[in-house]
Amino acid sequence: MDIARFMPSGNGPSAFRPITVLLCIVVFACLGSAGCGDDTNGPTAPTPAFNTLSGTWTGTVSEPSAGTGRLVVVLEERTVAGLGRLLTGGWTVSFPNAGRYDSGSLTGTVTDAEARMLLTPENRLACPPPSGPVGPLPVGDWALEVTVSARRLAGTSLYFTCTASLSGTVELSR
Repeated sequence: MDIARFMPSGNGPSAFRPITVLLCIVVFACLGSAGCGDDTNGPTAPTPAFNTLSGTWTGTVSEPSAGTGRLVVVLEERTVAGLGRLLTGGWTVSFPNAGRYDSGSLTGTVTDAEARMLLTPENRLACPPPSGPVGPLPVGDWALEVTVSARRLAGTSLYFTCTASLSGTVELSR
């Protein structure tokens, strides 16, 4: 390589043009490679945003007459124009100590901070008349109101019997 070609010759601004071009190339090459090292403290890929409750959730539910049981909920979340975020799905619950097992369908709504779900059993229990002021009571239904996070749903539960609603807690994770 003939370096003399890049050395200024003569007088005036054009005399420095070749060396200026060479310096620009070197500077841009250095700047371009500055971000190409093995920097373990550099930025990482963003964590995916939590945006759906769809999936299988397992955990516990409690109510005074049966104690604490295992609850499995399979949720499907979808957004419906004009209605918001809706939940559908299925559930199973078991209270081995009380010999009580049930399953059924689920409907509900969800916001960013909380979800409300109604769990309806496949085989609803019958209550003796009178059933209530507006017809049959929702015997065997569970009403859940939980706070929402990416991996945890926790809050209160109501279990409906022929004579009362029993308050308890629910905690689910995935």
